[in-house]
Order: sequence, then structure tokens, then C-alpha cells
Amino acid sequence: MKDMILMLSAYLNGLRRPLENEKGQGLVEYALIIFLVSIAAIVTLGVLGTTVSGVFTTITNSL
Repeated sequence: MKDMILMLSAYLNGLRRPLENEKGQGLVEYALIIFLVSIAAIVTLGVLGTTVSGVFTTITNSL
């Protein structure tokens, strides 16, 4: 009975160990930050794009 409990304990520890692995966590966090910053830049350019284009057109016509 004791051997069976030890085997079960070792099996459960083996299943839990990959879930505790945090090596790739930093990479995922950096990828998420880059993704959110790129979405913010795209939205900002979409909202301000026509205004900026108008300003550059006015500057170009003034020259």
C-alpha cells in the first residue's frame, strides 16, 4: 500500500511539474506588450491619420 501511495505521489508530481515551468512566461509577456502597443499605434494612426495628412498637404501647398 505504501509503495502504491509513493508511486501515485511521484506520478502527480510529474504531472504538476510542467505546469510550474515559468521559463517562457517572460517571452509571452513581451509579445503581449508588443501586440498591445502595435494595436494602440494602429488605432491612433487611424484616428489622426487624415488630420496629419491634411497638415502635411497644407505645408506642401504653402511651399
